Amino acid sequence: MYGIAYMARLCVIAVATLASVSSAKGLDTIESAEAYALSRGVNLAEKEEESEPFGAYRAFNYRAGETLVGIFQFESSKAASSWRKWIAQMPLATGHRIQNGAIVFWASGGADAERLQVVAALEGKTIFRPSSSVKVTKPKTGVLPDSVQGYQDLTWGMPETEVTQQLPDVQATSDGELRRSATVAGIEASIRLGFKNGKLKRVVVGFPFDAAPRGMNRRETIDALTAALAGKYGPGKIDEDSFDTDPSWSNGRTTITLREVMHGVAIVYESVELMAEVEQLPQDGL
Repeated sequence: MYGIAYMARLCVIAVATLASVSSAKGLDTIESAEAYALSRGVNLAEKEEESEPFGAYRAFNYRAGETLVGIFQFESSKAASSWRKWIAQMPLATGHRIQNGAIVFWASGGADAERLQVVAALEGKTIFRPSSSVKVTKPKTGVLPDSVQGYQDLTWGMPETEVTQQLPDVQATSDGELRRSATVAGIEASIRLGFKNGKLKRVVVGFPFDAAPRGMNRRETIDALTAALAGKYGPGKIDEDSFDTDPSWSNGRTTITLREVMHGVAIVYESVELMAEVEQLPQDGL
């Protein structure tokens, strides 16, 4: 009778053989990609299917240590290559994307050193050997880093005069907001800045569907922006107790919400404190 150690060795050899056969012609299924990752030392845990796979045929999310790994399966290597190049043009789409046949791995989050080791392993350059000191923690859904305290270089509570100094091209709107146009994540966008009691409280980045590049349709635009935000901040939180399916992220001071509106998609950045603050009415004439 064979011993446990011998049987375990056979399993490892079988997985490595399967991965090498698949990689010779290019990976073509989620299952072959999982086997390939294991053969490179990347142990994928906490498997979760992606309900909206961002243009892929199938997609799943995993963790390798503290690194987030997504596996996207396409109908062909050509489709995978086109998708990878398209995503690479999105400035918000952080992380590393590695194509192997009809499969694209997407590694993001975690410490830089560990993530780069995972990337090198998935590229076939080395075997991933995680440090024993690495603490594996379950990803927190919808949590922003504490460093997010506004929108880009604008911070909550900034007076309108300081905002206009940083953004001299803004124009005032009839409802008291400021507005400017910009290219965000490779898409032409309209940015509206709202104030409460003279302090910056909200920034809304709107992406009209008719401004999407290369004829992207409504669903593709929403998926691309969702993927970009998830790649930067992790999976968004969806309130399961309501009919609202908009993903959101928060750190107690800032909330980011992706909302589908009538003619496009809006990413709403809000100050938690200022949005709850009561508007002060002018005292003139009282």
